[in-house]
Amino acid sequence: MRLAAIGDNCVDFYEKQGWAYPGGNAVNVAVYGRQLGMDAAYLGWIGTDNFGDMMQEKLKEQDVETVRMQRKQGKTAITYIELLDGDRKFGEDFLNVLEGFQLSDGDLQYLAGFLNKALEGEPLKRCMEAGAKKAALTISHFGAW
Repeated sequence: MRLAAIGDNCVDFYEKQGWAYPGGNAVNVAVYGRQLGMDAAYLGWIGTDNFGDMMQEKLKEQDVETVRMQRKQGKTAITYIELLDGDRKFGEDFLNVLEGFQLSDGDLQYLAGFLNKALEGEPLKRCMEAGAKKAALTISHFGAW
C-alpha cells in the first residue's frame, strides 16, 4: 500500500528544556504509515534552517520518501510547547515557510501514482479544476515517533 501525506510539518519546540522534535500532522501520518509497512511519502515545504535539516534527516532515518519535499529559503514551521505538571501546553505556532503552501503541477503528477484507479481520468480532472493545487491533507494524531 502507498501513502502520501501532504502539507503541514513543524518542529515541536520545548524552549525551557531545549528539546526539539520533528512533527506536524502530515509528517506524523507519513512516519506512522511507514512504520506500519506502507510505502510512505511526505510532500511539503521545510526551511533552510537547522530545524529543516533535522526534519529532512529524521524523515530519511524513518525511510519516508521525500523527493517532493522542498527546501524554501527561511525558517521551518515551529510550535512552542510548554510542560505543565507533565502535560503539554501548546503555545504560539509560526508557519514560516509553510505560509502559502501550494502543490505544484509536478506534485500533482507525482501524486497521481498514489491514486486508486477509480479516481483517474475525469474524476481527477474535476478535483484539480476544483482547486486541488491549494489542498493540504492533514490527519490529527498525537504521539512521538
